[in-house]
Amino acid sequence: MKYMYRISIFILSFAILSACTTSLPSFSGVPISLSTSEIVLYETTNFQSGNLELVETFSASEDITVFRNAARSADRVDGVVDMAEPDYEVHFINEDGEVTDELFLWIGEETGSMMDKDDTHTVYTLTESDASAIQSLLE
Repeated sequence: MKYMYRISIFILSFAILSACTTSLPSFSGVPISLSTSEIVLYETTNFQSGNLELVETFSASEDITVFRNAARSADRVDGVVDMAEPDYEVHFINEDGEVTDELFLWIGEETGSMMDKDDTHTVYTLTESDASAIQSLLE
């Protein structure tokens, strides 16, 4: 009898744990730090940091939120990618003035993509609304 009771408890526990893990939200966006106090945007002509031209620095919280939300809600594209040269390099700066994250950015009026500088084999596509919001900041 004890054996059946233990088996029942095990099966019930397994079912509960399985249900909990499948309902957790999945994160597919670019993994970036939440402690950003400034975003520095550079125009670039290649994947090397040597040819950077400062475009703008964003320190307003609503501007930082636009970039952070775009990165975090972007959809990961499966497989290794071969991308054209990026339009911009984006640096996320924390309160201590340290660069916490570096992304490459390709942006159009209604489309955009990001790539983590440390993982150039993975690209993330921006939603139309996020691409438009970034484009608005650049105008």
